[in-house]
Amino acid sequence: MASASVDLPSSSNATSERRTVTACSQCKVHKRRCDGALPACRRCLKLFKTCTYEERRHRGPGKAKLYVQQLEQRLRSVEKYIEKQPPSQIVLAESEQIPDEHRHNETSEPTGGAENHGDHTTSSSQIEAGILDKDDSSASPQAPTQTAPDPTPGFPLGAFASELETARKNMLSSMDKTPFRRRIFASLPGKTLTTDLVHPIVCQIQPYGQVFSAEYVLHVFIDQDSAGQSNHSDNASRWAFVNASFARGMLERIDSRSFATMSTLAWTHFKNAFDVFPELIIQTQDFSACETLLAMALFTLCSADDQTSSQLTGAAARVVLGLGMHQEAYYSSLNDAVAEQHRRIFWLTFILNIDLMHRCALPSPIRHNDISAELPGSIESVAPRDGLGSTLLRHRAELSIIQSRMYELLHQRQNLAHQLSLLRLEAIHLVWIDLQSVRESIKALTQRSNDGKQGDTLSVAEISLIWTYESCAMKLHMAAARTLRAGKIDSHFVRGDESLVQAYLFSRQAPVLCYESAHDLMRYTDELSTHPFPSIWATLCFLLSAILALFRRILDDPTSQTVGQDSADIASFVHFLYKLKKQGSRVETLIDGCIKIHNFAVRAVSVQSSGATMLDSEREAALREEIASIESIRNKLSQVDDFLHLAQGLLSNIPGIRNQAAEVLSDILGEMTSNDAYGCFVPEIMKSATHNFSYGV
Repeated sequence: MASASVDLPSSSNATSERRTVTACSQCKVHKRRCDGALPACRRCLKLFKTCTYEERRHRGPGKAKLYVQQLEQRLRSVEKYIEKQPPSQIVLAESEQIPDEHRHNETSEPTGGAENHGDHTTSSSQIEAGILDKDDSSASPQAPTQTAPDPTPGFPLGAFASELETARKNMLSSMDKTPFRRRIFASLPGKTLTTDLVHPIVCQIQPYGQVFSAEYVLHVFIDQDSAGQSNHSDNASRWAFVNASFARGMLERIDSRSFATMSTLAWTHFKNAFDVFPELIIQTQDFSACETLLAMALFTLCSADDQTSSQLTGAAARVVLGLGMHQEAYYSSLNDAVAEQHRRIFWLTFILNIDLMHRCALPSPIRHNDISAELPGSIESVAPRDGLGSTLLRHRAELSIIQSRMYELLHQRQNLAHQLSLLRLEAIHLVWIDLQSVRESIKALTQRSNDGKQGDTLSVAEISLIWTYESCAMKLHMAAARTLRAGKIDSHFVRGDESLVQAYLFSRQAPVLCYESAHDLMRYTDELSTHPFPSIWATLCFLLSAILALFRRILDDPTSQTVGQDSADIASFVHFLYKLKKQGSRVETLIDGCIKIHNFAVRAVSVQSSGATMLDSEREAALREEIASIESIRNKLSQVDDFLHLAQGLLSNIPGIRNQAAEVLSDILGEMTSNDAYGCFVPEIMKSATHNFSYGV
């Protein structure tokens, strides 16, 4: 019960006149006013009751004043601080001004009486609402946000704290605590259409060797149909795999004449898959996530968006490394059939990363020295389910290991000392010897093509394997010739060492062998033209690199006997592009660029022959200007270490190689626009942004 206070008559003694803080037990029970007299109150004396006083529960005597005393103490501290400041530095808002009638002397003590307590309570409340308003505002979250006071020399920390508190409240009020949401950009059609579209061409949509069998893909599509064509919540990996495979199958099925209109639909289904990409790399890092990432990468590799392809293949590499699939110990707990499928997934991940490294100069996250896993097809108890598809995958894996070694060797810093240059030549020659073993493996493919049997044309996967080998040979030959020239190595440096002699002889023949590989790359264009344009696009960089290498040889020696054949090969490639255009492919920009290169080569030969004739002064000045232009481009091309990177810079959106291509070929092709992320040979239809694969506002 609340405490009661009674004013006794003046005739009572001093003890009975004091204010009481409690009532006796009898008065509490009957809920009567107690005068608190000692030794007994008047009511107990009148009724002859035993008068006893008990201590109040929950609150001790005098505790009611504690909060008021604390407020008064805080008020005195604030007044002391204000009195120490110069008057010019005391700036208070209008709502924070302290009335004079509520200001107290810092040495005054609170006095008794209810009125005095009310005064002290009022003044402390005003201080709390003014200078110390932050304490009260935090107690009521729904109070209106107040503007933070301007920083002043008097209160630098207080102003900052006020601004920080205001910012915190604003951030909390606008914070969205919900998780990421998935979005469906296009609904999948019925099971009949999806399976009939993709199932027959499972092998064709895997240009690096077959990893996913037709039965497996069909099983995944049926599972998705059973769960619901728009059900993306049960299994994110399955949903993304089905959409990516369906989109890739659409690209393979689309006729070149309707590619411009139908490819956007394929990209829309791919956006369904890519919407799950953050979830795959953050929450679903398992074997199924790696399968899905590879299916998505196989789609983007058919476009010019190598940036997205590198992110997908790099993410897949991180997943397999995290699972330990690069080590043979990972497969010890799996049965043979499952282990073989997991090996295929790992090796396809490695192959795709090495392919981007080979074409785009992007180092692979997986190094060949870290791999202890067996090659695919190594388990004798598991019969190959797809014949040639398994063989191609194994050949690509063997070639990718050599490509990885070659990249590390060719990108080491070259020392011009004779002895170190000799060691580099020897290392290049050893890689070349290993590369010949892959050549023996693909002889059967080239022989089958040369036989020319009906229905025995090479697939894109087989052509890509052959051309990848030839491009590796070009890289090694260029590196050997450059090392020999930079190190100024002569025959007397290698006497007495058979391995060095072989390396030296190889490097002497390297320039000729390089251009022979370029000529070999121009083969199989007729067979390639029979395939869908998205599959052709992924291989055009090899042909273009051969064109650029032959173009350089023409500029190096316009009077050479090989000029006629080199120029004819460039013209042959232009005719091949015209054939694709006639079929409906959008290759106009590529045709225009190659025509400029061919015309420049023809002009260089013409200028060289004109130099021997007598000309008037005006024509002689024009001739000197043309010779200077040809010499400038020749010097730029002589600095190129890898023509495949130069070609891919014209056909992709990797900034480094794109900028290199723009710098080297700008005098021929014209200045490339800086606001376009792609090389100047990329048609609009092959850019992902054309199909709204981008982020809007």
